[in-house]
Amino acid sequence: MQNTALTYDDIQLVPSFSNIKSRTNINLKTMLSRRYGLLNPIVASPMDTVCEFEMAYKMAELGGVGCIHRFMSAIHQCDIVERLHYSIYGEGFGGGIAEHWGVMYDDWHAEIGAVPIMAAIGVQDEDKKRAKALVESGANVLLIDVAHGDHQNVID
Repeated sequence: MQNTALTYDDIQLVPSFSNIKSRTNINLKTMLSRRYGLLNPIVASPMDTVCEFEMAYKMAELGGVGCIHRFMSAIHQCDIVERLHYSIYGEGFGGGIAEHWGVMYDDWHAEIGAVPIMAAIGVQDEDKKRAKALVESGANVLLIDVAHGDHQNVID
């Protein structure tokens, strides 16, 4: 059996029709969920080597979202979420990142005017307590982080 390898020179991308007059008119706003929006369609993975406070904060600065991984104690994960919430919103609503996102304006593109703060949970019984604690700490989006989503534990 022969393996085939392609290089950049072997592939030609053919653009499709566009009516965009200028690249300055591009809008990358998208929905993260039915209710929460993003300025940029970028989500940092909930992996222990990828997303903790620093990555989630930088993603929020850039208009995306980082999902705080669950491979730590619930207390530690809640501490990160609380620190992230404070860093995004500060003393009051309207400072820093939240203001950059424009979530307080009437033309915000999502149903809920908030910067998403996402944290991962599993599907075990103890994850119900973790979920509640994360929401109380400032998380407004929870990601069910499982290898196989079509599973009875996910449904339950």
